[in-house]
Amino acid sequence: MDAARVVEEATKMVKKGDEEVEVPDGLKGRIIPFQLVQASLFQADLQAISDMEARIEEIVSETEEIKDGFSDDEAQEYLEGDDNPKLDSKRIKKDAKSKDGEIEPETLEKLKRLVSLWDEKSKLNKSLKTSRQALIDKTREAVESLSDEEIASFLHTKWIAPVCEGINNTLTAEIDKMEKGITALAAKYAVSYHELNDQLVSAQNKLAGLITQLEGDKSSIDGLNALMNSFKD
Repeated sequence: MDAARVVEEATKMVKKGDEEVEVPDGLKGRIIPFQLVQASLFQADLQAISDMEARIEEIVSETEEIKDGFSDDEAQEYLEGDDNPKLDSKRIKKDAKSKDGEIEPETLEKLKRLVSLWDEKSKLNKSLKTSRQALIDKTREAVESLSDEEIASFLHTKWIAPVCEGINNTLTAEIDKMEKGITALAAKYAVSYHELNDQLVSAQNKLAGLITQLEGDKSSIDGLNALMNSFKD
């Protein structure tokens, strides 16, 4: 139980030259993962962080849309670089402060919108960093003060629940496999042997009727008659 309350330094492997080395990467629970505790105890914090991340993605997307919507003249003025042009933030921020009339109204609106999006993104990034650290601190405190009952519950969620889910998924997969096999067999034998035999006899009778209408030399007629007799066999 005491080991389940231990919080220690997390590490990750990074490439350094030709070798991979282990470097610090925040904190983790020795036994109980931070993510498990956060998902159970701090859902509101996780949702707030998720909302900020989603808004940042929206800002990046809208910024790209404005960039892609630049006219040729605007692109020449406010993009820099040839292979992969990027927004010239200094020029955009400077011209966004221009008085009405100095720059085309439509262009000025785009520049102001870009500056507004950048300011919002900067504030969100700061808030996101603060919220993530606050969540880590709260999680650390929560892990270190878990009761024996909470530890037992988290261990069940970590170790037992995945096994049960795996067993259920295996059973479901096998049942689905059997169901598909039965469906395939039903489709394969949808027409019974009796029906197939009746269809064969009907087809042979029609063919025999057509053969009797044919004319030819003796050897040909003998061959046709032999074919008709084979139908009877």
